[in-house]
Amino acid sequence: MFTKMQEEALRHDISLCVTAGAGTGKTHVLVNRYIRLIKEAGCRPPEILALTFTEKAAAEMKERVEAEIRKESGAGWEEIKEEMMWANISTFHSFCSKIIREYAVELGIDPAFKVLSNSENSDLVDNCISSLFLGRPVSGTGFRRGYAPSDAPVSEKEREIHDSIVFCLLIYDVHGLTAILKKLHDKRRYAKDFFAKLDSDPDAVIESWYSGIAAQKELVHRLFFAENSECRTAVEDLIGLSREFTQGNNPGVVFLRNVKDLLPEILTDDFDKFCKALSAYSSVKGKANMGTKDVFGDSLDKIRRSYKLLKDFHSSLPADLIAIITADISADIPRTIEILEHLGRVFNALEDMIENAKRGMGAADFTDMIDLTYLLFTTRSELIARDYAGRFRFIMIDEFQDTDPTQAEIIYRLIALSHDSGDISEDSPRPCNDLFVVGDPKQSIYLFRDADVTQFKDAGTKICDDLRGGMVTLDVNFRSTEAVLGFVNRLFSDIFSVCNNKWDFGYDPLAVSDKRKNDKGSVELILTPSVEKGSPIPSVLNEALAVASRIRSAVVDGDLRVCDKDAAADETTRPAKYGDIAVLLERRTNLKYFEYALRKYGIPYRVYSAGGLYAKQEIKDCISLFSFLRNRHDGISLYGILRSPWFGFSDAELFGIFNGGNPYFNLRNLAVSSVSSVSSDSPETSDSRDTYNSFEDSVSPSLKEKVR
Repeated sequence: MFTKMQEEALRHDISLCVTAGAGTGKTHVLVNRYIRLIKEAGCRPPEILALTFTEKAAAEMKERVEAEIRKESGAGWEEIKEEMMWANISTFHSFCSKIIREYAVELGIDPAFKVLSNSENSDLVDNCISSLFLGRPVSGTGFRRGYAPSDAPVSEKEREIHDSIVFCLLIYDVHGLTAILKKLHDKRRYAKDFFAKLDSDPDAVIESWYSGIAAQKELVHRLFFAENSECRTAVEDLIGLSREFTQGNNPGVVFLRNVKDLLPEILTDDFDKFCKALSAYSSVKGKANMGTKDVFGDSLDKIRRSYKLLKDFHSSLPADLIAIITADISADIPRTIEILEHLGRVFNALEDMIENAKRGMGAADFTDMIDLTYLLFTTRSELIARDYAGRFRFIMIDEFQDTDPTQAEIIYRLIALSHDSGDISEDSPRPCNDLFVVGDPKQSIYLFRDADVTQFKDAGTKICDDLRGGMVTLDVNFRSTEAVLGFVNRLFSDIFSVCNNKWDFGYDPLAVSDKRKNDKGSVELILTPSVEKGSPIPSVLNEALAVASRIRSAVVDGDLRVCDKDAAADETTRPAKYGDIAVLLERRTNLKYFEYALRKYGIPYRVYSAGGLYAKQEIKDCISLFSFLRNRHDGISLYGILRSPWFGFSDAELFGIFNGGNPYFNLRNLAVSSVSSVSSDSPETSDSRDTYNSFEDSVSPSLKEKVR
């Protein structure tokens, strides 16, 4: 029923960190471990905390646990079935929401607060940014600039914020500043700390920059000369070739001549000289196929291989890292500090607006759930200890690779509450069987709400060293055939072969399950001809057409057979249908080519996570128009209309319209000045001016004054 490693993962006498790749029976292990905790450890459902990261996964786990419990009968099982109503199987955020509601009074928030969905939170942030830039409706007067001077008294703080907004807009423009503020809001835990430190001690921030640059230089040097790196050999080979081939205009010889003086500098132990030499080398033009056999002879492969090794190393580094760490930043520091101070002021103003908006709505977002829970555990620890000490006998965390440091700390504090010492540090290691984490670092969603894949490695260390637990890797795949697994093992063993960084993880080969060892399967590589340079047909279109052609032949010709997910062991395969096939794309940029190819071959398809009709810009423009017609004080919608292709106002013009005063009055002045700049002989100008003058004559003086 279970593999050897699955049986090991079902132990509950020690804490465990389990690595489980896709298709290795992770959920099966989680469910059966839950049942064993009830059967063998005498646990009640409320004493087990099981957390995951999606509502779907939590619902599936609870459903499968309940299904297993329904199979049980005898003494005590009826009570267990009833207690499943209070089972703690949920998402991390739902668990935190429950804690926050329990201590809402202590936190000073409404216990009936609403948790904002991702889309609701995104809309709220967008609205607050627009309100910060453009203004907001004020009863009876139309618009008032969010922090701009107006007829009403303005505090010194508001004036400073207004000046900082103008300063940042002049540097980044509306879209650039909007994107920056959104990123800062997503990372607000760190951004708030950074700007607070910048405000209190800018010299310390500058020092940290220099320290960070020095650390990055050392890291790049260490990676370059790592034991499993062939970069040193590549440089030494190029040095030898540069001495041997010195004459002529062959591209390979020219390249060697241009890098000859840089290569010895790359081999230095001086981090600064090394990085500068590597940066200069990377700027020298070369090609993977440079050189010719008649010039280089047997050395042709050596120059090409060495060039590719160094190019691949440079490409493996974060974009522009070498340029950044080799730049002389000393002259730019005063200006950088000035920009950051203004940006910090705008960011803090935005965060105040967002917090006020959420407070007024009685709402909180997902990050708030984690932060407020952490705040309780750190500032009201005695209260939490009183209520949560010993509440959970066992804690199981699924998808642990997607946790962030704050979530991990909450879990460790919960574990500590189960023990008298209240501490799980290296100074007091002791056996502890409370914690079970499972995940796959190779599946980490790096952008998922501050997910930090290194937390999985840290958890393994903590469990083994601090809790005297163990590590288990599920090594049998129940989903794929031997042919597919053979290909995957070969490919990813190479891709994950280098582990020089804390966030790097090796690859554990997977074996095929006994159930699928006789099933057939294959991996097809569809090769397409290269497109000539300058061709109007993009290469991705050829790829899309080739994929669509293969899909059609697989279904129409019946040469691809599949097995249904819930098929019996002795059930035969059937011909594939279009609904059995999925096309996965690395990025959405190329989606249009694949849609075109599928339509061309008459293949029905559905795009998942496409954004839908309402995400299209034309629909957004229509919504802005209707919203403005419904409420003429809706400045955000007016801004969207004016910026749409229907009107085409530039950012500079929009800034002039909404930067203080009444936007309608500013818009009228802009229209008048624009009309005046056009030739008066134009029939269109004459008609427009006559229409405007007729409208202006019909407006009473008192209304004109009110608009002003």
